Amino acid sequence: GNSIYNALQVKAEKRYSSGLTFLASYTWSKSLDESSSDVDNGPQNNKNLRAERAVSDFDYPHVLVASGTYSLPFGVGRRFLNAPGIASHILGGWELGGILTLRSGPPFTPMISTDNAGTGTYTLRPDRIGSGKLDNPTSDKWFNAADFTMPALYTFGNSGRNILRAPGLKNLDDANALRSQIFSSFEKAEHATDAERKKLLTFVIIGGGPTCVELAGAIAEIAP
Repeated sequence: GNSIYNALQVKAEKRYSSGLTFLASYTWSKSLDESSSDVDNGPQNNKNLRAERAVSDFDYPHVLVASGTYSLPFGVGRRFLNAPGIASHILGGWELGGILTLRSGPPFTPMISTDNAGTGTYTLRPDRIGSGKLDNPTSDKWFNAADFTMPALYTFGNSGRNILRAPGLKNLDDANALRSQIFSSFEKAEHATDAERKKLLTFVIIGGGPTCVELAGAIAEIAP
């Protein structure tokens, strides 16, 4: 197979004499391939690899990274406590900073769990009769399963690869809310019964590709 990647990248930086610095970078891109890694599930039909041509598993059309730093005005050469001494040594040289990353959700492929085509493989896709999108998705229902049906017996489904996208984090509030809910669950689980603890520590990770893997790994690291 082959792959193609095209992107437009823009970067802006602003430094102020007061010690305040802003940096932002934006990437608008598209990546296409027939297989994104050696551990992919494989093609649905080995005789029709063209049907696997789609956006890559790691295709994120929009990525915005913004950061800001502020050098606190304390210490030698700064506005306050600029004379050498213990206070300037302890309080000088500190900076405040933050990074915000906004990224489109990763693509994913709808699959069926049975060998409907009789090929001996389980990388088969359903028939697509609608877009699969919802006008108002929720955490319980974020794509329209009714837009996909089981293909006729011994046939391949017409759904393409990576035709849907998992939701991305659209703003900092979403990220903070997610972090707060996860850590709140861990705190409650410390004082819960075994049955309650299992419910509190069961997370549904909506996503695919690197986003899903990174979040699952982060949760696994802090899980008891």
